[in-house]
Amino acid sequence: TRPVQYTKQLQRILANQPLMTISDLATMLAKSPAWVADRLGLLKLDDSIAKLVDDGEINLSNAYALAKLPIEEQANF
Repeated sequence: TRPVQYTKQLQRILANQPLMTISDLATMLAKSPAWVADRLGLLKLDDSIAKLVDDGEINLSNAYALAKLPIEEQANF
């Protein structure tokens, strides 16, 4: 699956179940809460950068770092 598309589905699960926490979702997926939080951070990527992540041109560890930057500075890196 594509990372950003997968993350959008995680967000959809959380939106459809308002009482579910990141920790609950992590337990359901057998992942750590930090992993889920990092994944949800991908939603902060600029659309053009998110496409590069989905196409495999930017690896996930770099995408996580880019997601922490303001959207207007992401393209510079």
